[in-house]
Amino acid sequence: MNLLKIKKRIINLNSVYKIVNVLFLTSLIKLKKYKKELLENSDFDMLINDILEKNYKRNNYLINNQNDQLFIVITSNIGFCGNYNKEIVDYIDKNIKRDSNILIIGTNGFNLLKKLKYNFFNKFVSCDNDFLSLSKDIFFFATENKFQKINIIFLKNSNLTSNIICNEQIFPINFIIDDNKINLAIIEPNKKELIKKMTNFYAINNIYKAILTAKITEQTIRISTMQKAEKNTKEIINNLKNKYNKLRHLKITQEILENSSTREV
Repeated sequence: MNLLKIKKRIINLNSVYKIVNVLFLTSLIKLKKYKKELLENSDFDMLINDILEKNYKRNNYLINNQNDQLFIVITSNIGFCGNYNKEIVDYIDKNIKRDSNILIIGTNGFNLLKKLKYNFFNKFVSCDNDFLSLSKDIFFFATENKFQKINIIFLKNSNLTSNIICNEQIFPINFIIDDNKINLAIIEPNKKELIKKMTNFYAINNIYKAILTAKITEQTIRISTMQKAEKNTKEIINNLKNKYNKLRHLKITQEILENSSTREV
């Protein structure tokens, strides 16, 4: 490899390094944002669960006569996040039937599942902004299409080194009722109306939490991937610079020797 080629490669790698750094910083900002949103939601989440645990009975509110099940699958819109999407798609390929109803979030998962010929709705694929509004839209879409059961599938950080696939049933609610917690207060207009509204809030909030959890996992993996890429790129650039300097010094030495030989003759 000559000096010109090495120099061009160093310039190209410096561009790659800058892109990697931008992706790293962007993911770091998003990670902080999603963690903050999840933390801010925790009080509301506890309140909903507390109300339902005290008032909920095993009546199937909002459940219709159909047996259709909807799987909400959360993947990423961009890559550079290791095996994030592949792990989710592999799980679906092994555990979910081809004719199942799948609502997918994220273009990467959409493209991978499309190759496997799954039956899915493409209405929410590219959504990646206001996750609370997205959660409401998804739930209302599910109830409008009369799905009796809703599961959400996403990847979650279990610790710093590994992730787990979550397949959570968010509707219908499956609470373990403690009779000692039953609330005897008078509720207006009535308990059934309260439970119906709170069930909506519960389902929407659980979709919202799952999306935020998945996005936190995605950004965490991307940050780790970018750190490794940044380290590897730095090492390659340093190696090429050393190689460039050695070749340059060798070339200068040869030129000096050639000039000296010419003068002697």
